[in-house]
Amino acid sequence: MFCSECGKDLKGGAKFCPNCGSPVRRKAQAAQPTAAKPAGGPPTAGVAGAKKPPMKKKNIFLIAGICGAAAVVVILIAALGGPPDLSLGKTMTLANGVVPASGGEIQVSGSGTSLDGLVLTVPAGAYDADTGFEISATEIKSQSYGELFDAATPLITIDNGHGFANEPMTVKIPIEKTDGEFALAFFYDRQTGELEGIPFVEEDNESITIVTAHFSDIVVSKVETARLDSMTGRAKPERITGEPDSGYSIDSRFLPGADDFQMPNYGSVKYAGHCAGQSIAAITYYANRDKIGWNERLNGRYDNDGFEATPGFPWDDALEMRLCSAEQKNFYDRWTSFSTGKDKDTYYSFAYEIALTKNPQLIVILSSDSTSGHAMIIYKVTADALWVADPNFPGDRGRKIRYENGDLLSYFSGADAQAAATGSTEYTRFGYYGVFALVNEEKAKAPWLALMSGQDPGAGFFPADPVFQAGVGQNADGSILNRTLQDGLTVSSGDLAALGIGDALLIYPGNWQEGDEFEFYRGTQKIYTLESDFDLAKVPLQPGNNNIGILYKHMLEGEYRFVNFYRFNIVLKEGAEAPLPSLIVTPAETQTAAGEPVTLTAQAANAPADAVYLWYFGDGEGYMTQSAVESHAYADPGTYHGSVTLADAGGEEAYALAEFTVTVFAKDGGSLELTPTEGAQQGFAQWGDLLQNSGGVSEALYTEIPAYTPKEVGVTNSVNLPAGGTLRVTAGFASGMASGPRFYGDEFGYRAQAMLYIRYGGEVVKLIFNNGYDNEFDQIVQEIVIPSAQTVEIQIVPQGMTCYPETVTPASDGDGYYYASGQYTLSVDFLQAGN
Repeated sequence: MFCSECGKDLKGGAKFCPNCGSPVRRKAQAAQPTAAKPAGGPPTAGVAGAKKPPMKKKNIFLIAGICGAAAVVVILIAALGGPPDLSLGKTMTLANGVVPASGGEIQVSGSGTSLDGLVLTVPAGAYDADTGFEISATEIKSQSYGELFDAATPLITIDNGHGFANEPMTVKIPIEKTDGEFALAFFYDRQTGELEGIPFVEEDNESITIVTAHFSDIVVSKVETARLDSMTGRAKPERITGEPDSGYSIDSRFLPGADDFQMPNYGSVKYAGHCAGQSIAAITYYANRDKIGWNERLNGRYDNDGFEATPGFPWDDALEMRLCSAEQKNFYDRWTSFSTGKDKDTYYSFAYEIALTKNPQLIVILSSDSTSGHAMIIYKVTADALWVADPNFPGDRGRKIRYENGDLLSYFSGADAQAAATGSTEYTRFGYYGVFALVNEEKAKAPWLALMSGQDPGAGFFPADPVFQAGVGQNADGSILNRTLQDGLTVSSGDLAALGIGDALLIYPGNWQEGDEFEFYRGTQKIYTLESDFDLAKVPLQPGNNNIGILYKHMLEGEYRFVNFYRFNIVLKEGAEAPLPSLIVTPAETQTAAGEPVTLTAQAANAPADAVYLWYFGDGEGYMTQSAVESHAYADPGTYHGSVTLADAGGEEAYALAEFTVTVFAKDGGSLELTPTEGAQQGFAQWGDLLQNSGGVSEALYTEIPAYTPKEVGVTNSVNLPAGGTLRVTAGFASGMASGPRFYGDEFGYRAQAMLYIRYGGEVVKLIFNNGYDNEFDQIVQEIVIPSAQTVEIQIVPQGMTCYPETVTPASDGDGYYYASGQYTLSVDFLQAGN
């Protein structure tokens, strides 16, 4: 029989494996243990010639005897669990060359070694510049990995400066194996002796074609599939007596519920699902678990960002969720299943890799039509299954991909946890991905190193965090007194009562973005959802400490997705507190000419003696002063929204904030900005359905002539006049009669006509402009004296073939008339009073 842990061929009824020390699982009465056999397999072929035939077992013992004390050391190291490695001999260069950025191949031929026929293929774009490669081989004299390892090649070194490629590369490696053997390529670390499996796309008895994005030392090893089967209990070689134990497994000792994350894969605003990132992050953590700071179990370590755990509530595991999305970024461009198309090869890839390295591995699965992909961790192999740690179902130790008669059966999950729970996807294609052959290991470690050093692993990758404002009372002028929301903020019930909503805090994000959503929680219970920047979250408080959480989401692909989570302890005290600082600015709205200074005064109440003012003028300029009065000149016309903040002496804690608006017009007059406003579109359905903000209407044939066009229908523009003066309005058609907006029918020929309404201060000016039968282009210019600063509305209304009073129905002696769409032109210039 074979050891279920390392695959060692056991004889004589041993109780413990002499190679790895694991207890022997057997049903028969145990016999006395026999002497330990030296660890290590037969020497393999070097580069100097073709592969040598396997040595007989008695020759292995002879070599061990000749080695004497050295062999004893090897045996002791293996028995005590020391790191295995390869004993290497001479090195020979086989090939070299430069591959252009457009891609190419390097082949090994004429070396007289077993590696003649090796082909390295570098696709276009793998590297940004021409890259040099050197291929060499080193003789393997012996190894101490045990009987599971049988080198099918020398140690192959491909040196290209160790650059990580933008696109995966392939290497076709010649080997020799039988139908009863399975081969897998491994990276070999000369310093630690660690092995790491490499994915492959094709394997037969003469070659294996591996896929990788980087190179180092590579060796191909082979194993009898019967040996792997005996370790899982699938089958037993004829020479083994007794029935196989169905409880046997090849186990990495990675365990869901301990070594995976505690939160499901809900994805984020960066990726709808980050299953690969979550899996890679867990494997990276597990691979480094013996290092200082990494030795706590992962599951639950950062629940609620490391504060009091909130099992079953994933949203406050914000640092981990942002970390997993950062890891997904390293994988996203390599979302490809390098499946051989043979489930049997995939099954044995995981079995051999885990048996030899004891490391969990990444699997990529696809739906039959490739519309959905998912990534998981394989941590154990049994006779009938690959056991998975699915990021959609954290902690679930019962999930597996069943294996029957050489086929992996359908697995059901989803691109994220929500999809998996509401409508599972059937996955039928499976690919062994290894771990770091296609994922940059250093980049995979970086988010973890950031997290463990107290930094946010998602900083710079996710949208910026909003600055929340809290309404904590009322200013002297009746406006809401705002404070920046911070952990430990103390408010009083007396001050909140002035807001008229009881003991509730008004909270809103200061920099709302289109597509944002904010959910507010007391502990883990949702109490309010904020979906509009016109709304304020009303968060009820209880006396004492209030654990308030805010979940920030943003729209992605039609769904609100996670961005971040924040917790604040808000303290509510009974009664009225000492008056809080408040601030107003005068004037709150004003206008000036470009280049002319405007003076603003901040009026603070209950301000600390050392308070300062943080001025922001809305044009990119701002600074801190101790003066409450400031003057500022704006260089360009426009409308500017600024603010002044009352803060402590260091400018770090904000006490109160006031906002102001300054409208700046050109010093010598000039064009004004028009703001389109959609018309009310009331009155007649045929107009309301067709009018567009552009000024035209859709092409349509009217068999029923509409009544007069209501003034509420049409295209309305608003313009803010900064001061009294003359307004010049120019309106017309964007093109001539033949292509502009027009009606035509029966005997009227072409004609286009529109009404122009100018409304200000209760006054209405109504004008007509049109295109005539003679294809004349008509434009109207009207100057109107406006007595003071105000908003002026200008509306263009399409009309029929003749201008009619608003109370008269237009007539036609035909069956109908036709309207062809087009656009109008409209511009407004402001002339200051006296010009």
